[in-house]
Amino acid sequence: MVSHKHILIVLFTLCLCACKSTEKQPEATPLFTLGDESFYEDEFLYAFNKNRNVEDSVYSEDDLKEYLELFVNFKLKVEEAYALNLHESSEFKAELEQYTEQLAKPYLTHHEVREDLVEQAYERMQYEVKAAHILFEVDENASAEDTLAAYNKALAVKEEIESGKKFGEMARKYSDDPSVVSNQGMLGYFSAFQMVFPFEEAAYN
Repeated sequence: MVSHKHILIVLFTLCLCACKSTEKQPEATPLFTLGDESFYEDEFLYAFNKNRNVEDSVYSEDDLKEYLELFVNFKLKVEEAYALNLHESSEFKAELEQYTEQLAKPYLTHHEVREDLVEQAYERMQYEVKAAHILFEVDENASAEDTLAAYNKALAVKEEIESGKKFGEMARKYSDDPSVVSNQGMLGYFSAFQMVFPFEEAAYN
């Protein structure tokens, strides 16, 4: 059984990320069907190509099978989330509202949009960046000692990666992000407004 917290994260992602809409031809055969909803090859390949490493120009049948399993599991989690009406829960709505405010805050100043940030956002929306991360979780009200400990841990992992360790392996070993088990820290492509502003700034700069 998928945890409610994990399902909330999945729903949260769906509400915040733009989805690619495609018209399905009547004669197209779905890859698989969940309940009354069918999922087609074009949606799967779009997600696969968008999230794999650009350096990997050649991929195998095993790569496709592995990603298909992840793709199906993701859709199952979403299906379960809606079945449990988690998208209607007060917890999810509160988290969504809080995150929406967090996304908007850097772009708003006393309800007036700063012109320079509007231009910056427009420029960033012309293309996407791809990023991976290793998350070191620290409480918002953490002590200076705890914050320093997380910082030093991040530096130590950074040194391991620079010495030749694979990023994905280090992500699986150290990241506090629960999705690391399936994505090895890879966040895929995103544009402006799709991440919290400090992370967007770092990625684009």
